[in-house]
Amino acid sequence: MSRLAVDLTNKIFGRLTALRRVGTSTSGHAVWLCRCSCDGKEIEVECSNLVSGNSQSCGCLAREISSARNFKHGHSRWGQRPSPEYQSWASMVKRCTNPNNKDWLHYGGANLPVTVCDRWHSANGFENFLSDMGERPAGTTLGRFGDVGDYEPDNCAWQTPKQQGAERRIHHYLQFLAA
Repeated sequence: MSRLAVDLTNKIFGRLTALRRVGTSTSGHAVWLCRCSCDGKEIEVECSNLVSGNSQSCGCLAREISSARNFKHGHSRWGQRPSPEYQSWASMVKRCTNPNNKDWLHYGGANLPVTVCDRWHSANGFENFLSDMGERPAGTTLGRFGDVGDYEPDNCAWQTPKQQGAERRIHHYLQFLAA
């Protein structure tokens, strides 16, 4: 049985952008040359690993997770629940970069994808996020102004559920006007 060739050119998988097909693996899967958004490093990845979400970076994500586990910021400890700030940051990154995340279609996979700014999506991403946003006040979660745009310092705030509801209403109203 032959496999159908799928063109992944310029498709984004986490931090990887598929550039061109470079061959076939020993297991018969297409192999793609991909560029990572962290620093432009190019790697070859099997198509199945891209589509499944198993490969999302050149290895920089694993290094970031590893450095986060080194407790540099004190917000995530082995055997303990991560801090609310760390959970908010990690959730934001996952819903914007991981096609397997339950909220992906509304964020990273939307018609106008929601992205995370480079400052918050880098080797020191969490530390930068914490520096920009500060400690999360009780009863708030991370929200975007107007519930539109990317995740970046000038477009985000710790918001109460009431504030987030108002931001969603603004977003829906603007969509109604545009229709």
